Amino acid sequence: MPFSRLNAETEQLRSQMRTELADEAEKVRREAQDELASGQAEALLQTRRHCKEVIAQLDDEITAMICHTVQILLEETPPENRLRAALRRSMIQINPGFSVALVVHPDQTAFLHQWLSAEGTITLPDDISVETDSTLRPGDCLIRQGRQIIHATLEHQLSVLREMCRD
Repeated sequence: MPFSRLNAETEQLRSQMRTELADEAEKVRREAQDELASGQAEALLQTRRHCKEVIAQLDDEITAMICHTVQILLEETPPENRLRAALRRSMIQINPGFSVALVVHPDQTAFLHQWLSAEGTITLPDDISVETDSTLRPGDCLIRQGRQIIHATLEHQLSVLREMCRD
């Protein structure tokens, strides 16, 4: 009898040890999975940050490339065409009931007077003065009405384009 009792106790002890070992193994497995998941989450977060940085850098490079391409194309456009387009775009922003000063490069005054006398597609103010500024590029124009100044210049158009591309 003592032998069978000893056998039973040994079996019970083995069973208890197997259960404890299985519980401990499960605990270690869960901890390892949690640690692995935490490491993967951190790696994913770092990867996302890096991707955002790369995308932002590419966005800046693409914007610069687009603006450079547009600048080359616009610079190749005859100044008279640029001035005509700038005036048409900008004159719709003014109030036709008030006087306006158009400031252009000195080489553009004859063309501007010709355009003003021939333009019939937009309403122009009755009181228009033409001024010159040699710091402006041919094809650029500043339009002043009161305290409002409209920059119808290549540089301004490019800065607007840069802002649009960044948004």
